[in-house]
Amino acid sequence: MAGQPVGERARLLRAMGVAWIIAPRRPAPVRPQAQAPQLPKSRRPQHPPQRPTPEAPPRTTNPAPPAAAAARAPFPGVLRTLLHGKAQPVHTLWTYAELWEDLHAPRPPRLELIKKIQAACAERLGWEAARMALWPCRCPTPETWEHGLAQWQPRCLLVFGQAAIRHILPEIQAPSVPFPWGDMLVVPLPDLDAMLAGDAEAKALAWQILQGVPSLPART
Repeated sequence: MAGQPVGERARLLRAMGVAWIIAPRRPAPVRPQAQAPQLPKSRRPQHPPQRPTPEAPPRTTNPAPPAAAAARAPFPGVLRTLLHGKAQPVHTLWTYAELWEDLHAPRPPRLELIKKIQAACAERLGWEAARMALWPCRCPTPETWEHGLAQWQPRCLLVFGQAAIRHILPEIQAPSVPFPWGDMLVVPLPDLDAMLAGDAEAKALAWQILQGVPSLPART
């Protein structure tokens, strides 16, 4: 905007013939920008960021209980013959490594010897014949052995020969004295082939062990 100069500077300008000057336009005052209103913070608790859920391991199906497995799978014909005349559960279940093969052979010597030993136990030790049963530990499928244990529910498992012990319990060293296995008592006995070969010491040891088998109460 134009105006007259004043003061000492004005006198100098008038002497130079300048009577009016144009004053520079003052910049318009800058108004402070209105700040956006602050919204009140939510009172809800702030949850920490969720971590990714780890992938679950593959789910495995639990094996069926032995009783259910035994009821589900029928036994081969040669095994069904072992059930005749037996009371379940049994006191003693007898087995050896070659029993499955002997069940398919005519009058196998090992099986005949087992029957003689059972007859002696019934006569001299008072064992009930219906409470003594046979079952092969080496079957066509491992489940058949488990089914047999579930079927018979023995109190004592009489195992002839270290080969049968190693087959039933491969994770342990084959012991030579009775030991508990679950709710059963496993009784290792000498090899049948040694007794058939005339080993008097093996025969005497087998009879001594059988005399020491405890008379456990039958399962209910």
